[in-house]
Amino acid sequence: AYLEEGEAEKTKNHLEFVINGSEANLKGSAFHQLGNLYFRLDNLKSAKQHYQEAVNYYTNNEQYDELGNVYNLWASVYTQEKDFKTALPYFEKSIEINAKHLNFKELGKTFHNLRVLVSEGMSFKNQKVYYETLLEKENFKAAEAFIAHNLG
Repeated sequence: AYLEEGEAEKTKNHLEFVINGSEANLKGSAFHQLGNLYFRLDNLKSAKQHYQEAVNYYTNNEQYDELGNVYNLWASVYTQEKDFKTALPYFEKSIEINAKHLNFKELGKTFHNLRVLVSEGMSFKNQKVYYETLLEKENFKAAEAFIAHNLG
């Protein structure tokens, strides 16, 4: 809410208060939201640092519901930097997590963002080969319909 009003500093202070406070179950979300805030402010280095903290927290606490989303956003930061080679493994990790946990909403978002990267960073021939390679990965079976759609 603060960001929409142009008050990013208040949002940042609130989230840092949560991280430093006693509400342990909210820390992962606070790191995640700080990453989002910095991404929107185009402070990509800080966004990546906070996404790393969110991944660490979510992984250590076995909170997988948002983990795929963080990897998707982290990959999107690299895509914005035109670092396609680095972004790909983050997108793939997001797909793997979301497919494993049947989080189809996030899976759709990840494929949308991946399609942007692939269309900007690869020739059509390489795009087709890349999507076919994804279909062969065991952890991506739940994502097969999304992959097949992107091939078509």
